[in-house]
Amino acid sequence: MHYTGLNYMITSCRQEDALTELERAVTQQHVIDKPIDQLVDDIKKREQLGSTEIYPGIMMPHINEPYVNQTTVVVTRFTQQAKLLGHSGIRAAIFVLTNGATDALAEFMHLLVDPRPFEYLLDRHHTNADVKNYFIKGGEN
Repeated sequence: MHYTGLNYMITSCRQEDALTELERAVTQQHVIDKPIDQLVDDIKKREQLGSTEIYPGIMMPHINEPYVNQTTVVVTRFTQQAKLLGHSGIRAAIFVLTNGATDALAEFMHLLVDPRPFEYLLDRHHTNADVKNYFIKGGEN
């Protein structure tokens, strides 16, 4: 099954650059057109509601806001374990930005019930392009 109904972006950076890289990626692709500070504030507010760590070393901050133009998954891989939004030991963040539930998003979330996508994401032998293709193909290599 192919999950092409979502916009996927895969980035790598240092933890201190994660939110800046997220801002750059989503504004460049016109995922949001609002002032970017709102996105970062909304992500921080969501994290204050409770931890979004979904697998050891992987967190999934997510927002559902009307200013998001296209449901987008931004995967940020860190070159080393990082501290992000109050969590330490983070090796990757999956930022999910949406303005409403979609079938493609539901299918993507269903993929995450299995640990294999997380292990694939954390394996540094896989390039960012490999990771993007893996998610688009629904966990198929």
